[in-house]
Amino acid sequence: MEATYLHRRLVAVVPGFKMHSLKRRKRRLLFIISCMLSCVYLFRTLCCKYDDPTRRIYQGRPTSSSPSIVRKERLSTAPRITTISSGNGTENYRPSESLSVRTDTMRSFQKKYTSPYKVQQLTAAMRKLNKAQRNPWSYDQHQLDTFRRDLFLALKLESGAHPFHLTKRNTPVGSTLPFYQAGKEQRVTKSLWSSLPEDSIVRSDTRFPTCSVVGSSGILLGSRCGEEIDRSEFVIRFNLATVRGFEADVGHKTNLTTLNPTYVRNRFGSLKTEQNISAFKASLEQFHGSLLWLPAFGVRGFQVPLLKVASILAKGDVMTPVYGNPRHFLAVKSLWRPLLKRKKLPTTGLYMLTAAFEFCDHIKLFGAWPFEKSLRNQTVSYHYHDNLAISRHHSFHAEFLQILKLHHLGIIKLQYSECL
Repeated sequence: MEATYLHRRLVAVVPGFKMHSLKRRKRRLLFIISCMLSCVYLFRTLCCKYDDPTRRIYQGRPTSSSPSIVRKERLSTAPRITTISSGNGTENYRPSESLSVRTDTMRSFQKKYTSPYKVQQLTAAMRKLNKAQRNPWSYDQHQLDTFRRDLFLALKLESGAHPFHLTKRNTPVGSTLPFYQAGKEQRVTKSLWSSLPEDSIVRSDTRFPTCSVVGSSGILLGSRCGEEIDRSEFVIRFNLATVRGFEADVGHKTNLTTLNPTYVRNRFGSLKTEQNISAFKASLEQFHGSLLWLPAFGVRGFQVPLLKVASILAKGDVMTPVYGNPRHFLAVKSLWRPLLKRKKLPTTGLYMLTAAFEFCDHIKLFGAWPFEKSLRNQTVSYHYHDNLAISRHHSFHAEFLQILKLHHLGIIKLQYSECL
């Protein structure tokens, strides 16, 4: 009542005063405060540079009234040199230069290995592929060694030398892990830590001589590539793609396969019933003895069913679960950023192909074909083992052009026709 009376008196006495002028003044005050905060943030950004999240190095000469800053400057006068292994050699860099080194290394890698073709130039790229089909293909060992060195250096500068899966050694209790697609950081609990392997399951110092990375494209139907795939020492497949009944074209050997959480949700009802769990276990028998890569830190909402998958596998001896390392995934995403339009994620295929260079000497890629027609103008299904429609969440054509670039350089072999 008193406030209403005061407003009425002000309207009567003060010319131009309105009932809602106090609200306007509050808004103006908030606007001024936000502008002041923005100016302070801008000033600190321009006057400071950040070496890492825990240390700030001020530009310019510190004053005597800032003893803590003087002490930091004295401690950083002789910065520690860090050595990073890069496959065939080592690279040294200073922590104060880490940001610029990381940026320059990433840009150099992208400029060197990104496909020269754009998606609009697919016709020209396919014409070149048709022409290359008539000539014998071979690995270029120099290009392969150079690519591996550049790749290792770029990934280790970007992600801190994290391997592609979580281990007890690289994931201590109490540390935090990000979700690379959706979700807030999560702290590592003792129960999660206890489920991790002691160390990396695949090691860069004992690489497999040959690896087959087998996609799920319908281009494999009638290819007769099964024997060639199975001759590799290590075979990678995706999303539990069925091999039973397709052995002649896709082989039967599996050392590692991935699992998309939507597959568990759509086909096995997120494992909520005993019947769903039994059907899921039965589908795994064809991959007996292999590793199952779980993206438990992709989307927070899908973590529970994936942890349940790991719990089910831990009670048996069919497959061994390993959790994908989200920091390694984010590093690979940064590596191939020029390919990913509108912030799309890389496909699991491109990610695992990139990760395979850590533990494979020579890589052959099968079943990577994003087109509805083959080079012979035959219809090609999205998957060889089901009738799913093509996903629109990835830049398949752009990734294929990148793979084509690596094929032409002699770094990987892309099998896009029948195996003789």
